[in-house]
Amino acid sequence: MAFSLPTFSKEIVSKLYTLKYTEAEFATIQEILTIGEALIPDLEVVVNFGIEHIDDFTDDDYNSAVSHALLILSELRATSAFPTIEKFIRQSEEDIDFWVGDTNFTILPRILAYCGSNAVDKLLAMFYDTTLTRTHHQYIGDALAWIGKLFPEKRERIVGIFRNYLRSDIHKPILPEQMESRPYGGFPMARNNEDFPVFICITLENLGYHELREDIEWFWAEGKAFPGITELSQIQKGFDEPSNVEKIALLPGEPLSAVYAWIDKTFYQVHKYSHKFRPDGVPGGLAKKDSTSTTLVRKEPKIERNAPCPVDGIKKFKKCCGAKGHSTCQKV
Repeated sequence: MAFSLPTFSKEIVSKLYTLKYTEAEFATIQEILTIGEALIPDLEVVVNFGIEHIDDFTDDDYNSAVSHALLILSELRATSAFPTIEKFIRQSEEDIDFWVGDTNFTILPRILAYCGSNAVDKLLAMFYDTTLTRTHHQYIGDALAWIGKLFPEKRERIVGIFRNYLRSDIHKPILPEQMESRPYGGFPMARNNEDFPVFICITLENLGYHELREDIEWFWAEGKAFPGITELSQIQKGFDEPSNVEKIALLPGEPLSAVYAWIDKTFYQVHKYSHKFRPDGVPGGLAKKDSTSTTLVRKEPKIERNAPCPVDGIKKFKKCCGAKGHSTCQKV
């Protein structure tokens, strides 16, 4: 790297820059957690340093430190760190994805819910903030729903928020011109964000918001539910048979150890550099130096995040093919 990592008052925090997401390494996370609230300033340094220096980081080095810090902040219920969390969430979708990858829709609602439990007004303002994207709004909406589940004293307020949202005039009945056909069939696609409230309804059902059942049924009756994503009968069945809720939907309320186990099993072990599920035992993007060697080399030169994209030639790689998940540039 061409820059130095920050220094910390609690030196153990520097270990976050060496840890990946494995159940075995969670023992170190637990060791760090024993320090308690005194960790919060250093963890905020990790997050802010990542935001400020994102262009200096590579795809391979130190990427996990920010998400480790965010998860530890959530475990500490670090409400004082909410301004830092808000700053992180207000980044572009691409930058958020660089730090948390495909785990975003599970760990970000957890972080926002625990660290933002005393900032419901700010979360609500962000939920209606038109400068943020639909993806940002999904993180925030899910977090608000989790606050009502995790903190019973805030439940009535959260119910009121979603009742007002569903009963508002923000969303009109769905018209044919708001829908696009998928290239190979299937349910239609929304032109804008008309499908968003249906996903909110699914979250509310998953988390057992029985108080909002009539409001959800009214939303469908008014023709405001975007078609094809789910049927009202499925929402009703979820309320009647909560055992059908997928386990992944409940991870924000599970112990932090369960979150790390889920990331390890679901994502880390099948990451493009992991060899666990590859029959040749060689991580993706690499090859053996020769048939008898155990030394691995890159099959192609690595393209750094801030290098010009070979396909586009103008945008940085991270904003072009890199944002699409290609480890090497390719025409798509």
